[in-house]
Amino acid sequence: MKNNSHQSRANAAAAAQSDHLLEQQQQFSMTFEVFIMELTVPSWFHAEDKKHRTLQKNNISNAIRLSGIFHFICDIVPRDEINEEDMAHKTARGGSSGQDNTDG
Repeated sequence: MKNNSHQSRANAAAAAQSDHLLEQQQQFSMTFEVFIMELTVPSWFHAEDKKHRTLQKNNISNAIRLSGIFHFICDIVPRDEINEEDMAHKTARGGSSGQDNTDG
């Protein structure tokens, strides 16, 4: 009887651990889904701005660089994904060109 009691406690602990692991996986999945959505929407705006029908690497790279939300991954996104045309487009829209346009 004593051995059976230990076995049932061990089974209960394993079931609780399994439930906890499943909950962690679900939370990670939901977090990652929100992250992808938050990255995709601005990327899609860049794609539409360029008249692209599909997302391209440079659309995602631009969204990361121009958004304050993704500053933590700016260092791992290749800088060469932003070409001169993209930077000229940003400047034409009123973005910073690195030059001071004030007269005073």
